[in-house]
Amino acid sequence: KGFSERLEHRMQEYLRNGDNIFIEGAQGTGLDVDMGTIPDQTPSHLLAGHAFPGLGLPRRLFEIVGVEKVYPTRVGQGEMPTIAKDKFGEETAGNAGEFGATSGRPRRVGYPDWNFVRRSIIINDCDYVVMPRADNVQDRELKVCNAYELPNGEVVSEVPLSLTGVKPVCMNRTFKWHLCNGPQDLSKPEEVDAQLKELRSGYVNNFMEGLPEDLRDFISEHDRFAETITAGVSIGPGRGETVYDKAFTDAI
Repeated sequence: KGFSERLEHRMQEYLRNGDNIFIEGAQGTGLDVDMGTIPDQTPSHLLAGHAFPGLGLPRRLFEIVGVEKVYPTRVGQGEMPTIAKDKFGEETAGNAGEFGATSGRPRRVGYPDWNFVRRSIIINDCDYVVMPRADNVQDRELKVCNAYELPNGEVVSEVPLSLTGVKPVCMNRTFKWHLCNGPQDLSKPEEVDAQLKELRSGYVNNFMEGLPEDLRDFISEHDRFAETITAGVSIGPGRGETVYDKAFTDAI
């Protein structure tokens, strides 16, 4: 309305009116100026908690949902202990179009790193997480990092101040799931998308209880280790292709 308009007053007005406010972050915890992986950070505050004072909003009225890809990625420089130097990394990046949204640079792909996930959940004060891209790694064997070996040989389960020279230590088991087979005739992409969407809708309608057993095991082990609740898993790139936990949807 003018130069005298203050954002925080309008935000409070929306809350009093019973409006819903959705805040979306970008870039990710590993790039936060204070809590990111030294020395490869942005000059910005990227943790969820920074959004509330910046908008004049109280944290207590919001739920924080962390968005955590099944596998980690990173553009450009920056240590990533679980970087996949085998066929898994190459194929996963190619199938998912893993390129930087702004720079267009290819993203490096890694195996799941639950140590980093657990720390990210803590410092972002997440109430839930949602996992995208479970479909992109179907039929691929997933190793999971649950500890680190430091350069001096010490094994730790907490994220150290520096990840330089740190090696991943993986769980004894691996995970591999299958969601659905796509059509064999790929000459008509629009028909392929429609058929895949129909196949995926079966999972969506049955909630997370209907997901393949190995994927459910992956989520269960993840939540136990990271001390969190996975509220949804994305099994396709389109809207309406996220499978939610029924208890979560009932609660909201």
